[in-house]
This record gives sequence, C-alpha cells and structure tokens, in this order.
Amino acid sequence: MSDASSSLRILGIFAHPDDPEFSMGGSAALWADQGHEVYYCIVTDGSAGSNDPNQDLRELVRIREEEQRAAARVLGVREVFFSGVPRWRPRTDPRVAPRIDAPDPESQAGSRGVRRSNGFLLRR
Repeated sequence: MSDASSSLRILGIFAHPDDPEFSMGGSAALWADQGHEVYYCIVTDGSAGSNDPNQDLRELVRIREEEQRAAARVLGVREVFFSGVPRWRPRTDPRVAPRIDAPDPESQAGSRGVRRSNGFLLRR
C-alpha cells in the first residue's frame, strides 16, 4: 500500500490464544502486507489449553502467550494484548462480565489495546 493516509488500524478481539490464526490469519497477513496496522486482543489466558492434569498453569499461560506472539509476528501483527482472564471465568470475571455491554470503551475487555493503538475503525 503506497498511500499511508489510507492505512487502517485493525483490532481483532478473540476468545482464546490461537483463535486468530484459525479464524483470520490469512486476512491479518494480507492486511499487514498491504501496510495496515493489525493488532490482536486475546480475552482468555489460555490456561485451559492442556489436558495434562500435571501441567503447571502459570507455565502454560506463559507458553500460550509466547506462541501467540510468535504466530502474530510471522503474520505481521504489530502487537498482541492479553486480558488475562482464565478461560473458564469470562462471564463471571469482574474484569469482563460487567463490562461486556458497557457503552464506555474504556471499560471493555479490549480497551487497553484500543487505547494503546490510538483508536480503531471497528466493523462487524
């Protein structure tokens, strides 16, 4: 993309680490290649990403975040924001549940990513 004034800032909000690659990885890579700024916000922490009962959950969260950031780098995503909510608690976690329908963008789960990226055009 040669005209920087037509560049977009795109924020994808996803439930789990690795969801971006399955749902829109190709689009993210294309948009980044075209010069758009692509960001991800991951709501849950990835701690439910193992069936191993002996898995250390803190280590698993660290691994899942590292894997997500590495995959995002390959696709040209500028930054990944993590809300850190345990997977089994999004609807009851005070960081998310009372804010899901909040009209104030500052109080929504992805607001940190929106603030740090200086605004986005969000489309459904």
